[in-house]
Amino acid sequence: MESRARIADAIHDAVTGDLSAAAFVAQRHIGGNSSGPGVAADPANATTTADAEDWRQINEYILSALTNVHRVIDELNMDATTLPGDADGEALANLLRATLDDGDRRLRKLGFNITSIRHCAGGKPSASQAIAELANNLLREIYANIARHAAPGSKVDLSVMLRPNAIEITQINPMKEDMAGADERDDELPGGHGLASFKKQLESYQGTLTTSAQDGSWTLFAYIPVTVIDDSPGLLEQVQV
Repeated sequence: MESRARIADAIHDAVTGDLSAAAFVAQRHIGGNSSGPGVAADPANATTTADAEDWRQINEYILSALTNVHRVIDELNMDATTLPGDADGEALANLLRATLDDGDRRLRKLGFNITSIRHCAGGKPSASQAIAELANNLLREIYANIARHAAPGSKVDLSVMLRPNAIEITQINPMKEDMAGADERDDELPGGHGLASFKKQLESYQGTLTTSAQDGSWTLFAYIPVTVIDDSPGLLEQVQV
């Protein structure tokens, strides 16, 4: 685990800072201003429509690479072996808190005004490893979709509610102008293929995932029932004792 943590830190330091900076530059060009912060735009250097589209695609590639790098980092940092024996829910709570903190840092570097909160109502849930991984992966997907599809520089609200028998995730943010006309079906919304997959997974645990895109605002709500017992040997041994 110590070796994996060092590798994760090295990847983070070597890659993510430069990718975030590159995305910030690309977004300036998309907006039609190639000048740096605090520098008045020069009409002679204004980004053309064709150039803006090229920069938009570059920005998408950068954000996709940034997301994939952080997924690798998350996998290296995640000690799933502690979750089956997580009797007081502390390991799950810490895992989700770390994902929230890392996601917030990434979005702030990209210029978003992100407010994320983690509530505990009545006690932290003691989730199985499968449920913990599902909740954490959904949270990472939400951050990736915010980076790709939320209006640049917008206010983003993200809430994770921990209950003794469930995890609830709520996301609210303005959408990009070119995304605001999407209808409410998961398979046609931004990031819909990933969300459609998570919806099926949640439903297999009697959970729900609902989304809404109205008046340029995107809302997501996920309800994840907590299943304490799974088929992992560590948990079964603990229950039998």
